[in-house]
Parts: sequence; C-alpha cells; structure tokens
Amino acid sequence: MRAYIKGRTDWKKPANYKQAVDKLETFLGRDLPLVGLRRGDVKRWHRWMVHDIGMSPNTAGQNMYRCRQMMKAAISDELIERNPFLGVKVNLRSDKSKNRFITNDMANAILEACPSQEWRTIFALCRFGGLRCPSEVLALRWSDIAWDRGRFKVRSSKTAHSGKAERIVPLFPELLTELNALFTLV
Repeated sequence: MRAYIKGRTDWKKPANYKQAVDKLETFLGRDLPLVGLRRGDVKRWHRWMVHDIGMSPNTAGQNMYRCRQMMKAAISDELIERNPFLGVKVNLRSDKSKNRFITNDMANAILEACPSQEWRTIFALCRFGGLRCPSEVLALRWSDIAWDRGRFKVRSSKTAHSGKAERIVPLFPELLTELNALFTLV
C-alpha cells in the first residue's frame, strides 16, 4: 500500500492515504502482507477507529474507502485475488449539527476582526461569493473580474472532472467593496 501511494504522483493529498495506512498498521500492530488481511480485520479496524480512538464515522469511513481503493489496485496488479474491504458497509453522511448560517451581522463582525484587507477579501469571497477556500480563492486572478459587467469567473478544480471547470459569480455589493479596497492596495 505504501509503494502504491509513492507511485501516485497525480494525487493532490497523498498524506491522507498514508494516514489511512498508518492507522491500519497501528491497529494491526505490524506490517501485514496484503494477502493476510481479512474482512474481519477490516471490520474490527473500522470499529477501533470510531470507538477506541474517537474518530468520526466519516473520517473512519474515508480511511476505509482509501484502503479499499488501494486494494482494488492490488487486484488489478495481480498482487492479491480478493479485496477484504469489499462488502464492509461504511455509511458516510455529513454532520448537519456543524452547519451554521452566518448572518450579515455576524459576517460584518468577522470582517471587522480581520487583520488586513487581504483577509477581509478572502472572507468576503467565501461568504458573499461562495468560493471554496483555499482552492478557488487562490486560483482567482484580477483578470477574471469583469468589473464593467458586475461578475467574475471562478475556476474550480473540484468540479472540473465533471465538466464544470468554471462558473460565473455576480459581484455582490459586499464583495465588490472588499475587492475594490484590495485592488487599490496592489
């Protein structure tokens, strides 16, 4: 699994896969050959992550999916004949209790607490423009802003694979104020 991770230079976050393998090795207490891993081990590992070390079910599930993916590649490479992760049910769902609506009053208080105009603009892009941070914020260029048309182009690496590499976002007044202020500084 570690060799597979090293070979995937196309991954943006290989550390997530390494962490999953580290957790699996910690649970097993040793570096186990792929053929030695059983479905029962996988089920116990999942329970251990959630109940013994206190991972959220989603994080533990993501670790399971990452290892399942690597085992699928091992089958494709003819290193093993079966994937012990298949058939182990993992229920991923978002934790709605963490959702919060940021009111205009709260947003204004956050803007006032920002240490610089750059931070004010980053917050405004996320809150009023709906940009993902950091990927979409960092991909934004001054040339993407059509000041005269009241809109700007956002590049999205997250949705590019599904044919939605870009979207157009209106320059809402709250956002325009912060962008103008930053533009005068640069």
